[in-house]
Amino acid sequence: EVKSGNYRTPESITEFTKKWYTLMLGWSGGETAVKVNGNLTIPANSYAAAQMMDTQLQKAFLTEFSQLIPTSVFAQDNQLKSSAKVRYVSEPMLIGEDTWAVNVVADWILFDSATNSETKTVTFNKNITIKAAAIPSKSVVEEANSLQQLIESIRAYGLEIINLEEFEA
Repeated sequence: EVKSGNYRTPESITEFTKKWYTLMLGWSGGETAVKVNGNLTIPANSYAAAQMMDTQLQKAFLTEFSQLIPTSVFAQDNQLKSSAKVRYVSEPMLIGEDTWAVNVVADWILFDSATNSETKTVTFNKNITIKAAAIPSKSVVEEANSLQQLIESIRAYGLEIINLEEFEA
């Protein structure tokens, strides 16, 4: 069977989805702060994850998401760690031309390594709509920093998140 140029395997869609969770919610104290939308500050990993999203969605999501991030996370002596615990990812379901829906059941866990305790767990279940996107050619930047390299590796999936909704598990 011949697949269109925008065909993506279920495995690559699932991997892309898990990567988004890992990056968006995975950071630790002393994290590099990135300014977005003019005045919002988010961790560098979350910024990289935002590059996996459609531009319109990215702005709206980051405005909300930045409010949830403790400002203390950017202090060098901070012991706060954040991670995603992805418990379930559905099989990608084709819902339109080169567009898939994926349901994810996950928790966002904030952990204080100074006290060795969980400080907060937030349910982060999402119904994610993903579409095929152009796979950019390799960057010609020889001296790309680690954040640029990470973003380039993400874009190599040729996928983009176009919608996020709460998912009732």
